[in-house]
Amino acid sequence: MAIKNLSIEDFAGLIGEHCYIQRVSDGFVMDNSSTGGNTLGAFYSPASVTDKKKPLTEDATLEGVYEATENRVPFEDGKYVVRYCQADGTIIAVEDWNVLNDAVIPDDATTTGGGANVVLPVMQGSVYTATAIQGREVVIVQGDTPRITFDFGDDYSGWTPYIGAKAALADTAYAIDPKAGTWTDDDLGQGYVDLTALETATRGKYFGEIELRNGTQILTAMKFTLKIMDAVIKE
Repeated sequence: MAIKNLSIEDFAGLIGEHCYIQRVSDGFVMDNSSTGGNTLGAFYSPASVTDKKKPLTEDATLEGVYEATENRVPFEDGKYVVRYCQADGTIIAVEDWNVLNDAVIPDDATTTGGGANVVLPVMQGSVYTATAIQGREVVIVQGDTPRITFDFGDDYSGWTPYIGAKAALADTAYAIDPKAGTWTDDDLGQGYVDLTALETATRGKYFGEIELRNGTQILTAMKFTLKIMDAVIKE
């Protein structure tokens, strides 16, 4: 059975983060309890599910990153929805999965699953693009020069986007020093920042953040996980 990765960022400091998974074709929900004879990890009608909450555990080294894996029962082919929740049940993120042969597969060239939280690059000539999404993981390759794009879906005329990354939230030093990005359309909040080979030279998993600045005003617009992985082809 394929391992399906679940991951979300939540800096609210609450205990009890969880998610639940629903199959789109029939609305059935995954049961995380065997009470009543249900099979752990199998899907049942909502009325028959004893416990739909799949617990998420905070990463030992990444504060605010909550993770889990799921591979107890093979998933049927089709669409699934993963809803990430805080302890009180507040939904903080929704993720769409496309499952084939028990594995979460890409819907297009820019997303992939197992986990579906990873946003992989799309080649664009000599530069590839990776998309930053709130609470998701952006994967780039060590020593590459990718373009990180973002879309806030609102008018931020007069604001300047900055992106930065740290190995730990408490660090004073940056893995990637805050640098200004470029708007492609500030009326829609769409833009990008290009990273250099020096900025992507060190492998690791980092806390990424995009903030907007307008004079003395500062707005934290997005938090995500930045993963710099080893290259396969090396000179």
